[in-house]
Amino acid sequence: MTPVEDLLHNAPLPGAWFHSIEVAPGVWTNGHKSREHMAYEMDIWRFPADLSGKTVLDIGCADGGFSAEALKRGARSVLAIDEQMTDGLRRIMAAKVFPELEFRQISLFSNAFMELPTFDFVIFAGVLYHVQDMLEALKRVRLRTAGQVLLETHVNEAQGAQPPMAVYYENDELGGDPTNWWGPNIACLEAMLRTAGFGYVRSNEMWDNKKRANGRISYLLSPSEGSVFAEVAQSPTGSNSMLEEARQTIARLSEENIHLSARLAALTDTTPEGAGATPIKVKGRWF
Repeated sequence: MTPVEDLLHNAPLPGAWFHSIEVAPGVWTNGHKSREHMAYEMDIWRFPADLSGKTVLDIGCADGGFSAEALKRGARSVLAIDEQMTDGLRRIMAAKVFPELEFRQISLFSNAFMELPTFDFVIFAGVLYHVQDMLEALKRVRLRTAGQVLLETHVNEAQGAQPPMAVYYENDELGGDPTNWWGPNIACLEAMLRTAGFGYVRSNEMWDNKKRANGRISYLLSPSEGSVFAEVAQSPTGSNSMLEEARQTIARLSEENIHLSARLAALTDTTPEGAGATPIKVKGRWF
């Protein structure tokens, strides 16, 4: 049996596929995620309709369903990575269904990942809560991003929307899956995005019930300036604490300076609105 014959024989078998992928005209794999559900996800995530000429990185690709979709939408090339290669993706690669698709069995936390080039579009869907170090994962994704990231992940607000916090799943508390580690609330997730050096636009949010213990959220991310942590991914502590402290101090003093300048302008203003403005105290001095 040739690789193509093997693929066509196995495509309709139930339980063998995670994604539904068109591997030949009119021939789809029998995925755990149906064609309709995948189309729905890409719609609410705002998966770009046009990726013409772009390079794409698919992190945690599973069978490669979203990699295949990126190629259908015009991507010049797609690199799909995962810590393991599914039987389904092995059959797809053997049959050479998508010539512009490359697969590498590497981890997000490996040196090999850090040696990758940057990409125009990064797919990071259904992965973040599976890693033990969420912030480090986001920093690494940031370092490989030249354009935009599609992030989709689990969130948990059963303990409240504030302050920023995350629930840690030691065993299989979330969905009976021992590879699920974290359930951040939205405030925590967005704080980590800012720390990692991302600007973001939320594209979708949904919850299982009023307890908000199990939700899904998606974003389109873009690299932003202003975070030292985003530039550091391999130091012993996972950050450069002195530089980050200096950055935050500068930001705080800049805000104080703006406020102080406004107050001084009001104090010297001779108009009725400015006259008699209430003095303020900054670092032990009254103004």
